[in-house]
Amino acid sequence: MTLVKDIYNYINSIAPYNEMEEWDNSGFILGDDEKTVSTVVMALDGTKAAADYAKSVEADLLLTHHPIIFNPVKKIVKGTAVYELINNDIATMCAHTSYDKATGGINDNLAKLLDLKNTKKLENGYVVVGELEREMSIDDFAVFKFFCI
Repeated sequence: MTLVKDIYNYINSIAPYNEMEEWDNSGFILGDDEKTVSTVVMALDGTKAAADYAKSVEADLLLTHHPIIFNPVKKIVKGTAVYELINNDIATMCAHTSYDKATGGINDNLAKLLDLKNTKKLENGYVVVGELEREMSIDDFAVFKFFCI
């Protein structure tokens, strides 16, 4: 049986939360970390649509890239994503800046999708640079990548 905290610990092992930026609000955000998880919904953002979908499939966990609560919350009312997630007992966590810079994270995967060779991360961990196999114009690159991604 997998618990919310088990998923949190796994994500922390590949994208350590102590690596997130000071201003970020990644990690476990809503719910019960002792809850058993059988269904997970993943989304870029914790929108009302994501919350509604999570409810419709009876998800136990909504895992997002961007934090569902980023700025101070002044109210939680019916019809908002946070309200719906709490009301439907759907735990929520995210991995934002820690996953952006993690080895094998967002930026490494984007470099892979772009077929970049000889990649390296710059000092801040956010920027991955690399080389294309052959020189091409920006227009050709855009068309080439449109069909690859």
